[in-house]
Amino acid sequence: MTEPSSLRTIKSLAEEGLVDVVDQDLLESVARQYTVAITPAMTALMDRSDPNDPIARQFVPSVEEPIDDTVGARRPYWRPGS
Repeated sequence: MTEPSSLRTIKSLAEEGLVDVVDQDLLESVARQYTVAITPAMTALMDRSDPNDPIARQFVPSVEEPIDDTVGARRPYWRPGS
């Protein structure tokens, strides 16, 4: 029996119901800047019915992640207007 592997792509997150398929293109941009790797143990702890699940919010990429493509630098706490 094969052990489940970590989720490492936006497609795999969508297949598991952790991200909305509609957001896949935007999330690909996030995944280019931030590594995605969620173990089966962490996935099992997530409440898919709760959009504000604290565990999912720590590990699942969001379209709200800050992306700064203009200078190519990572600015993890940057928000527009700040």
